[in-house]
Amino acid sequence: MTRTRVRWDRVAVLVAVLVSTLWAAGRAVGGSQAEPGPVRRHVVAEGETLWEIARDLVGPEGDPRPVIEAIRDANGMGTTLLVDGQTLVLPAA
Repeated sequence: MTRTRVRWDRVAVLVAVLVSTLWAAGRAVGGSQAEPGPVRRHVVAEGETLWEIARDLVGPEGDPRPVIEAIRDANGMGTTLLVDGQTLVLPAA
């Protein structure tokens, strides 16, 4: 009877270790998401282009092309056509 009890204790420990490992791995892979920061918005002025907006965000030495794509993705834009007064969500810096 003692021998059977030892086996069940080992099984219980093994199951506990397995469950805790899977739980920790699940949290690492699909854990809580980062808190979203404040959303930056930009109202399009007359004659303004995405290139100008992106250039203002990255500065004179940065490449505005990835920022333009990020702006288009964040706003669900199919084209780069802007309308005066349109509000754009800007990507996080």
